[in-house]
Amino acid sequence: MPCFRSEKGFEPPCIPRRGALPLFIRSSWNDNWRMEEDIWKDWKPGNKRAAEMARRENFISEILQRQKIVIPGIEQLDLLEVGNVCADALSKGFGYDKTSKLLQQEVKHSILSGPDGISLNIAWVVCATAAEEANYESYHDLGVDEVEWIGWADCCAICSLNIGQKVKVGSPFKSGHLFPPCCLSCPCSTTPAEVDYSVFDFSAKLKKELDEKK
Repeated sequence: MPCFRSEKGFEPPCIPRRGALPLFIRSSWNDNWRMEEDIWKDWKPGNKRAAEMARRENFISEILQRQKIVIPGIEQLDLLEVGNVCADALSKGFGYDKTSKLLQQEVKHSILSGPDGISLNIAWVVCATAAEEANYESYHDLGVDEVEWIGWADCCAICSLNIGQKVKVGSPFKSGHLFPPCCLSCPCSTTPAEVDYSVFDFSAKLKKELDEKK
């Protein structure tokens, strides 16, 4: 992966400056960019933590209730089977469109396909919620104290309540949600608020892990 020189050292391009993943990458990349090459050479797409969540029994029924989202007709499906298909997609790094097609292929129910099919809605809600919940757990792991809701100008009225709001990890936003999504087309996310990246220095930990592998 190419990198460029900035005031903070060598940094990978095309990685946003906010969020749980860049929080880890940038803190460990600085002064260790050559060592990072050894870590990234075996990298594969996918979100294992989110996939594990999607496989949980009752995960889909729980998130629909908690996130206050209604997907008409989803009660006709085996939700455990749907969760497992979404988990497979998450583990492979599939996008929503590809996950939607996988649901149609694997679950094989008429309500999923066609002009009124709900496969894309399911893919969006299940995968987005699992990924956001995984991010939320990572905030705890990284010691993040406060998070901010990030949204867009065309967000729904519920999302708009939360945009720009900062809360302590574990506290709900104005809408009552801990994290997105809160509608069928929710583009929102959360990110650590006003993070001082210097306090998350993984250099020693990364070096120790690499030394142990030698």
